[in-house]
Amino acid sequence: MVYRSSPYQRNIIYMTERYADTPIANIGGLDCYRRKISYDMAADIFQKMVELHPVMRLRLQKDGTFYLKPYEKIKIPYYDMKECTEDEIIAMAEQWMKEIIPMYDHDLYDLRYIEGADRSYAFSKLHHVIGDGLTFVLMVNDLAPPSTPNANEVSDTSKKGT
Repeated sequence: MVYRSSPYQRNIIYMTERYADTPIANIGGLDCYRRKISYDMAADIFQKMVELHPVMRLRLQKDGTFYLKPYEKIKIPYYDMKECTEDEIIAMAEQWMKEIIPMYDHDLYDLRYIEGADRSYAFSKLHHVIGDGLTFVLMVNDLAPPSTPNANEVSDTSKKGT
């Protein structure tokens, strides 16, 4: 099935093409968990997000229409950064945020797990054509298992796209 893009999405597509050498359409950030969550737990949450929220599987075509990619299990990259300071981890995430998400016939998200010395981090980035910051937060909150640290145990080190 093919889906037409909305006027709002067409505007995002236009802006992304106009500023093709910039990460103008990147939305995301880095969540820091004061107590570690396992790679398996983080990968399961990301996996469910892609499986249960079709917007994560939308693929944009050159004609401005979308198609829904069938669900396939995804591989979440693991980064062992136990020897790094939190500032170094944040700097790395800022670099990832600047990487441009390919817009056509490609996943419109980037999800990563980082293990620090005493904390774990979840990096997530979406192309603005499939969602906004609030949409992403709602998807993650919808899927987080009860054993995931609550808001009092999470420090937000989010760095928004520029």
